[in-house]
Amino acid sequence: MVTAYNVALFLHIVGAVTLFIAMGLVQRVGTQMRGAGNLDELRLCLRLVRTTGTMYPVALGLLLLTGLYMAGTAWSFETPWVVVGIVSLLVISGVGGGFVGRRFGGIGRDAGAAGSLSADLVRRVREPKLWAAATMLNGLAMGVLWLMAVKPGLIHSLVVVVALALMGAVAGTSASRRREPVSQT
Repeated sequence: MVTAYNVALFLHIVGAVTLFIAMGLVQRVGTQMRGAGNLDELRLCLRLVRTTGTMYPVALGLLLLTGLYMAGTAWSFETPWVVVGIVSLLVISGVGGGFVGRRFGGIGRDAGAAGSLSADLVRRVREPKLWAAATMLNGLAMGVLWLMAVKPGLIHSLVVVVALALMGAVAGTSASRRREPVSQT
């Protein structure tokens, strides 16, 4: 029997899958962006990253709306992992749109208007803060997946999401220092 909760859970999973597809695309294309040897290569990468611009809000909207519904009907807004999960999704939304998305948007606008790949544009593409933030969001999202699977108490919930977010930030900072060429054999 199909229930409203089952439908909400399905859409919640669709939101999670969509979020991870968008995050994976940003990370993979980010590697290519940092290694871009000319402006055309960078512009191609930015066009690919731009495709995630609608994926993120759809994914986060599905996750939040269905999560709120399921928390209100089957769980509680006082359940620690629910609260930590909701706050984590709000952080992903705020940092993702307010910092990472704006940085990519600015780089995209400047790359579109540029005549060549300037040193400033390269510096902005390789900025450690940008990649630390983008990858921190991946860790945070992995933490939320853990919460949904394990449904732990407050301390466990906080430790998991903070630890995975920090690991993501460290990985992103490290990745910002690696430069792989766009054309690989």
